[in-house]
Amino acid sequence: MKLIALLLLLSPAAHADSIRMRPFEAGNRSVGLQIGVATPSQPAFKKGARNGPFIGIPVTYYLSDWIAVGAELSFLNFSGTALPGTQGASTFELSQKFRAISATIFGRVNFFERGTWTPYVLGGAGVHTTSASNTIETLSGPEVLSPVEPIQPGSGIAVTAGTGVEVFLVRDASLSFDVRFHKLYLKSPNDLESLSFMLGFHYWWGRNW
Repeated sequence: MKLIALLLLLSPAAHADSIRMRPFEAGNRSVGLQIGVATPSQPAFKKGARNGPFIGIPVTYYLSDWIAVGAELSFLNFSGTALPGTQGASTFELSQKFRAISATIFGRVNFFERGTWTPYVLGGAGVHTTSASNTIETLSGPEVLSPVEPIQPGSGIAVTAGTGVEVFLVRDASLSFDVRFHKLYLKSPNDLESLSFMLGFHYWWGRNW
């Protein structure tokens, strides 16, 4: 009898049950860290900014096997391209840096029900605060002291939408890849728009698996 019990314990079925993946289902929760690159997508913004890092911290709760809601804190940073200019008898190059912190609430819909991996779409809105700083290098003539502000910093509404795929690596950990659009509304004529490509790692808890 002891030998039979040992064989059952070492059987492939028992081993598979001990490492089975957590499915996407109602009652599950997750917290994640997403890291990627954001590229300016608005024509006016693309002229003065280059690609920069994106960091996001999402918290997700599944209302059903298909639908989840959550909140996300994100950080975007863009370095500027060198823009030539003149001021009196001086010529100079202006570089800007843009930093944005946003807090959004989002909804997510999975394509597959109770699977261990699924494509999905999501969208949400929230608020942001954006700041900009200038660096001026004088190329000729008297030193240029007064900065030029093409885009005024400020705060306003933040909107995000995107699609992605997420797969469980082990029972309580998953990996995701997102393509996400962000729009930050400002009081100036030029709002900031970007497209982000993100890799995410998520820790899960909730239902007893």
